[in-house]
Amino acid sequence: MGGISMISQRRGQMNAPATTTNNQSELWFRDGDQALIKSLASGKDDIAYLQLYRYRDGNTFKTVLASIYDDQKDEFVLPEGLTIDGVPENLNLSHQFALWTYVDEVFHTDKRVESWEVVSGKTGKEMYKEVIQDFRVIKLTFGRGDIVFGQFEEIFNDEGSLDKSPIRIKRTGAGMQDTNYHINSLNRELEIPEDKKAEIANLPSINQYCIDTWGVKAGTEAEKTADELFS
Repeated sequence: MGGISMISQRRGQMNAPATTTNNQSELWFRDGDQALIKSLASGKDDIAYLQLYRYRDGNTFKTVLASIYDDQKDEFVLPEGLTIDGVPENLNLSHQFALWTYVDEVFHTDKRVESWEVVSGKTGKEMYKEVIQDFRVIKLTFGRGDIVFGQFEEIFNDEGSLDKSPIRIKRTGAGMQDTNYHINSLNRELEIPEDKKAEIANLPSINQYCIDTWGVKAGTEAEKTADELFS
């Protein structure tokens, strides 16, 4: 686990010249989605810095944790008891980061659920509001030139913490090459309800969440299935 400053420094060193889960604890963005969130992570030492593999497994895609950055060892490590033996060879690693957030609401450009409320944006365009008001993990790639992570870093540098102001995250683009994220803090209030605050202590650490969600335990059926599929 690490923070904004540590991850930024590490990314600078790396960039210098020389599974799909249905886990309801993760927030997924589609083209046009806008989320209003409050970060539970301060950005000091509570953001997971990950290396992941993603590949097709039958008719679905599988995401497997390859390693997590350990700031005490200053290196990426595969947590004890996990394996990547079933992962196909010659796959590129995806560098991503993850953090816990409180998601208040998400605005969508298309109505995929009947209960979503129709609202009008500033331009008069209709959008569909999904009220969540619960905790979600947000996992994102760093973006080209670290542009996605850099927007979190800018908020951290301006405010000294990620959890002071509410944050808006907007995705534009539907494909790997044209997807962008626009992330900015907002000058407004967003308080986590007291009854929800009491639940924070029961959330797993962000590192533990990543291990539980994308880690493959050695000797499990998931490992054997992938190993047989690609052997």
